[in-house]
Amino acid sequence: MSELTGGCLCSSIRYRVVAPAKSISVCHCLNCRKQSGSHRSLNWLLPEEALIVEGELTTFKDTGDSGKAVLRQFCGKCGSPIKTVAEILPGLVVLKAGTLDLQPTDAPNYALYSVNAAPWELNGLSCPIFDGMPIQPKSDQ
Repeated sequence: MSELTGGCLCSSIRYRVVAPAKSISVCHCLNCRKQSGSHRSLNWLLPEEALIVEGELTTFKDTGDSGKAVLRQFCGKCGSPIKTVAEILPGLVVLKAGTLDLQPTDAPNYALYSVNAAPWELNGLSCPIFDGMPIQPKSDQ
C-alpha cells in the first residue's frame, strides 16, 4: 500500500495513513450522520499506529450503544471530522475517509446501523448489512 494523506477543510490538520485499513464500513448511525453532516459516514478501521496526525484535534466525548466512550475528534477551526476512538475498539481508530486527499477506491466491507438508512441508500451495496453494531464489547467483569 502506498502512503495516503488527508486532512481537514482548512488544512490545520494533516495526516498520513501508513498501513492498510483492517476494514471499511458505511455507518448510518445517527451520531455518525450528525457528525458527518451527511446521510452516512465512510469509516476506515485502522491500527492506532497507522494514522499519524499533525495538528491539534478537538474532542467531543460521545457514548456508544454499549454505554462506553466514543471520542469524536475533529478540527477545532473548520469542524471537519477526522477520527473516532471508541473504547470498545482498543488499539484501533476510525478514520473518517471523506477527509482523504484522494477518493478512496476500496469498497466497504460492511454497512452498519441500516435501520437508520433510507431504503435507497442500501441499493447497490455488495457487502453485509447490519441493523446495528456487530461488534460486542468484552465484559468488564
